[in-house]
Amino acid sequence: MEKTKIDRIQFFILIIIFHMSIYLTIPLASGARRDAWIVVLISAFFGILMFMIYYKLYTYYPTELPSTYINKIVGKILGKIISFGYIIYFIYICSEQLRHFGDLMITIAYLGTPIIIINSMILLLVIYATIKGIEVIARTALLSIPVICLIFVFWLIVLPFSEIFKINNLQPILENGWGPVFSTIFTNTIYIPYGHTIVFLFILPYLKNRKYGRTIGSLAIFTVGCIFTVNVLVNLAVLGPDLYNNTVFPLLRTVQLIRFMDFIERLDVMLLILIFIGNFFKIVLFFYVAVMATKELINLDDYKPIVIPFATIVLFFSMAIASNHSELIQVGIETTPLYLHLPFQMIIPVILLGIAFIRNRTKKNGSLQEKQQNQDQDYVGYNTTANALNNASDEMQSNDDASSMNQEKNNNARTISEETNNNANGNNYNQSGNSNHNGSNTNNKINQPIEQQEANRTSSIEHQYQHTNRTEASVRKNEIQKNNMANSTFEKYKPYSIDKDMAKQDNKTIGDQNKAKQNIDTTNSKQNIKKTESSQQSNPSVQKDKIKNGKQNKKINVEPQKSNEETNVTIRNTRRSKRSNRKRSVRQTKKAIKLMQMVESKQKNQNQNKNITKVKSQSEDSAINNQKPKQSLFIKYKGKQ
Repeated sequence: MEKTKIDRIQFFILIIIFHMSIYLTIPLASGARRDAWIVVLISAFFGILMFMIYYKLYTYYPTELPSTYINKIVGKILGKIISFGYIIYFIYICSEQLRHFGDLMITIAYLGTPIIIINSMILLLVIYATIKGIEVIARTALLSIPVICLIFVFWLIVLPFSEIFKINNLQPILENGWGPVFSTIFTNTIYIPYGHTIVFLFILPYLKNRKYGRTIGSLAIFTVGCIFTVNVLVNLAVLGPDLYNNTVFPLLRTVQLIRFMDFIERLDVMLLILIFIGNFFKIVLFFYVAVMATKELINLDDYKPIVIPFATIVLFFSMAIASNHSELIQVGIETTPLYLHLPFQMIIPVILLGIAFIRNRTKKNGSLQEKQQNQDQDYVGYNTTANALNNASDEMQSNDDASSMNQEKNNNARTISEETNNNANGNNYNQSGNSNHNGSNTNNKINQPIEQQEANRTSSIEHQYQHTNRTEASVRKNEIQKNNMANSTFEKYKPYSIDKDMAKQDNKTIGDQNKAKQNIDTTNSKQNIKKTESSQQSNPSVQKDKIKNGKQNKKINVEPQKSNEETNVTIRNTRRSKRSNRKRSVRQTKKAIKLMQMVESKQKNQNQNKNITKVKSQSEDSAINNQKPKQSLFIKYKGKQ
């Protein structure tokens, strides 16, 4: 397959010019007589349906030629047989079109010339075009479309003035009913010319914009159907049904009868140009597709060495296909539709489409099952990790609680032992002071141990409150770590079946549990503090120190309230961040709306300026036309003097 690509306009023009072949001159749907134009118009819709089948088959394998993906659909052996059959079919149609064109050239311009010379000259052009590739073929088709349009426009202008168009030849419509109409549709006109769009199944992979292939192809076939109906209508109105069915080239006969103003006549050259362009592109496309299919079938690196051998085969078939042109038309109407066109244009593509549809559907179902299995595995992994994290967090909390309780007990025991030791030391010191000293010296010695006792008591109380704050901070850190771990695992193993509401409820329950644990810890710490205070109140020496240590107790009681303030601050910060994010999103949307309004206003201003310029130009022209020359005014002024 070549790496070149075709534009959608080139694809549209290729389809139209492809059908502008020798079939314009052949009597299409001759079995329906006066209703032949109805047959051609209805069969155009069947041609669109056939193109839809080809396009659907192409969508399953968009980057491959049919000669390669038929092996994937059916198998290598059967696929190679089918692709080889298509190669022979394309060679046969190519040689048939070449023979039609050679006979037409001999009847119009080259009387007595051997047909092998004409066919060989055409094949030289075909060989050159196929070597250059599909992109060059599409560009030449785009260049030749203006010539075809000019010829058709000229005929439409000249025909009404030639007085050969008779509407009475088209009446009565549906003389024999719908029976002959549908019989000719299903036996002839579906296959010729609309069935030849099977070639574009091999050209669709070269299209750039794959989305527009369906619409472009169907629209092109509809325009071709309109052209063929107009052609058949003109031929029937000019020649009548009897002469239309009996002549070999009806369009050539109608063109020869055209006479305009007694000097425009013999417009056979224009018909020859039209048929040469259309038939050349038809032969080129069939030849190119046959060569590319053989290249993919044999797995060659380059298709150019095969071109000349294929050209000789086509030339030989064009000479041996029939003895004369009437026999060629008879074979093309009676035998080829049933034995060649029906299987290769309809039966094989429909079977391939059905098998490809089933295969791709099974692949999709398998992929969906794999996704569901992966989701289930992720869900199980999420549950296991979540349970493990919860168990670990519970163990961590229990260990922290036990350690905190042990530390509190040790601290209480230490404080009690220190107080007893201090009291004993104080008593001993007082006794020694009373026995040995008097006056001021005794008072100073008694005051020293009391100050030490006060310092020890305050330090023990501060140590207890600091320990409680540390335990609360450690609990908070553990909770934050657990929440972060849970969120990370939830994002990793988040299955599609879990709802967001369930996740929110779980988070709420976890938060409530953590709050309850915090409350229990705070109550336990408060109870321990009360016990220590009660034990201190039992001693008479502690009561004296309440007044002195009031300020310190106030400072210490303020510290546990800081934890609640910190939580409130974090809540406020989260709310502020949410508000700021909302404001940013609103600002961005407003900016986008302003930009859109600016663009629309610029476009409106440009359109207004254009309209103003047009109005000014019109007003200036009118003013110039209404002005009178200055010379006449001067002459009038002289006359008055």
